[in-house]
Amino acid sequence: MKPTGLLDTHLLNTFVTIAESHSLTDAAKRLGVTQSAISQSLKLMEDSIGLELVARRTKPVQLTHAGRALKQN
Repeated sequence: MKPTGLLDTHLLNTFVTIAESHSLTDAAKRLGVTQSAISQSLKLMEDSIGLELVARRTKPVQLTHAGRALKQN
């Protein structure tokens, strides 16, 4: 995917829901999609900006420095 400088609003909404729920599974329930769809959307967003936004190895999931900066803005 070629970077355009703009982020898809669907991906941003997914990211904010993950950030607020601290769980990919809970975010999926809130958005009415599968956990796999949440993971794919997050990966697509991270790939498009070239940064990891969420540390998935922790429970609950934690935002990385880049994720916290994005959420603030």
